[in-house]
Amino acid sequence: MQDRLRHDRSTSLLTAELEALRERTAAAERLVERDAEHKAALEKELRTARDTASKQEEAQRHAAASLDRAQAQALEASREAQQASAALQAEADRARRAGERERQSAGDAAEAQKKAKEAEQVRDTLERKLKRLERSGAGAAAEPRGGSNEQLDYYRSMVKCPLCKNSNKDTVITKCGHAFCRDCIDSRLSLRERKCPGCSQVFDKSYVKDLWLEYGA
Repeated sequence: MQDRLRHDRSTSLLTAELEALRERTAAAERLVERDAEHKAALEKELRTARDTASKQEEAQRHAAASLDRAQAQALEASREAQQASAALQAEADRARRAGERERQSAGDAAEAQKKAKEAEQVRDTLERKLKRLERSGAGAAAEPRGGSNEQLDYYRSMVKCPLCKNSNKDTVITKCGHAFCRDCIDSRLSLRERKCPGCSQVFDKSYVKDLWLEYGA
């Protein structure tokens, strides 16, 4: 009976961990969608900048033709040409900045897709382990085995904070997806140690969210 309770508790822990991974995957997917929308907006802005630059070039050609037709309009046409040139340069700079933002957005989207894929792989692995554990549950309850206990201990350790190895993981750094206990994270923030212990990514309080794990009876 005790082994059965341990098994149920481990299954519940794994299910909670899986749900947390699913939430991180969904968050990463939403980030990819937002980046795609941002990229589309930048592309539209770039097209508008190019159209405006083309119109400015046309205005500059008309100004040059006006200089040839009338000497009286020379000063006015020159002024218009200078204004058109300045506007063209401004639009060219705007287009260049838009292109740089587009490239940065593409890089961020690729990184978000990579994180989402990694989270999905971890989720799939845990799902397979959970299914194997559920299939072996009845046999483990009737006839306890040392290897099964070791496996349960391993799964149990997966929900422990890797820093203090005492408290359960109840806090996640959403920027990278690594989970720890609240006490360890709060301690690092109070000491201004703002690099993730798992991957060294810089984070602040806004990236720290609660991670809920449910325990079976």
